[in-house]
Amino acid sequence: MIALFLFALVGQFKPAQGRHVGLAFRVIPALLLVIFSSWSMGTLATALSTRLRLVPNLLLCGAIFLLGLMSDYLIGRNTKEPWQRTPPPGKEQLWIAEYSFNPKEMANIESWNAPMKIESFGDFIVWTDTPTSPALPGLGTYQQGIDIDETHFKRMKEFAKQAGMPIADSLEAAKNDPKEWQRLQEYAQRMGLTAKTIDPASAWQDANGWKANLADLKNRAQRMGVYSPKEGTWKYYELGDYADSKKEANKEFQALIFRRSPNPPKTPAGGTYQNPLPSGGNWVANAIYAAIPNWQLFWMADALSSQDFDTSVHNREASLPPVYMGYSIAYVICMNVMLTLLAILLFWSREAGKQSI
Repeated sequence: MIALFLFALVGQFKPAQGRHVGLAFRVIPALLLVIFSSWSMGTLATALSTRLRLVPNLLLCGAIFLLGLMSDYLIGRNTKEPWQRTPPPGKEQLWIAEYSFNPKEMANIESWNAPMKIESFGDFIVWTDTPTSPALPGLGTYQQGIDIDETHFKRMKEFAKQAGMPIADSLEAAKNDPKEWQRLQEYAQRMGLTAKTIDPASAWQDANGWKANLADLKNRAQRMGVYSPKEGTWKYYELGDYADSKKEANKEFQALIFRRSPNPPKTPAGGTYQNPLPSGGNWVANAIYAAIPNWQLFWMADALSSQDFDTSVHNREASLPPVYMGYSIAYVICMNVMLTLLAILLFWSREAGKQSI
């Protein structure tokens, strides 16, 4: 452990991008997580040493270590993943999956559409926890046209005159005539003027119970509005129990489900027209996944390098949140307690000084 800290300390003063950055205190929590994993591995080796010799103990510990590093891929993807019909609270990445149920589909479906990040479901999304919230206002389209003023119009008249093309007598007359205005837009494009782009998020203001941020809702969301800047229109989705109340008899029903997870979830399976909620997953895989130590939770190199290195502002680099450290400490304590109890159980009938075969 001392050598690990000394190695990390020396590494802090190694030049990065030609500069000496000094101590990076954000690495200290990552080092603590490495120590936690070493502590747990030592407890496991101690438990196995009550029954195994050195070489079998080393091989088994190595196998458990490798299995723990790959448990997310080998076992985690087969575990039962809980989905909900309304967005759950939390700060982790929100995922969404959809499926259009046919009234004749009484048996569990084989699979839903592939899950996607909520940001990929629409250009701009708002939420409300009130079913009676009014319709949403338009926010414009991507191309709102080129803003033409009098200066531009004078240049266009000269351009049209040289090219021998028709043009309105005045800018006001062109604005009142759709065909003339369209002609001016074409002239403006030829002159190199560009249309202004509309960002729905910047044009939006929370009102009438609609919120752009899920966390601003007092209750669980019951409706979702997705805006299409290309068409300048909203599309509404009913969620959860409110969606069931709006379900029309003998018509297709589009169901949405949500899940928070830092990793991409597997495609959900199961669910019927009457109960549109996935039922897939394996409880046995859940038990095995929980029993095997997940060493990937303690390897934070990828997380710390997730943001671009900025030598001018040292504290802008990625860091581990205190909440994650708290959960990691609780996880390590629980795992070490269980391994210690396993060691006591294995050593219970052993005689001190007697080597196992």
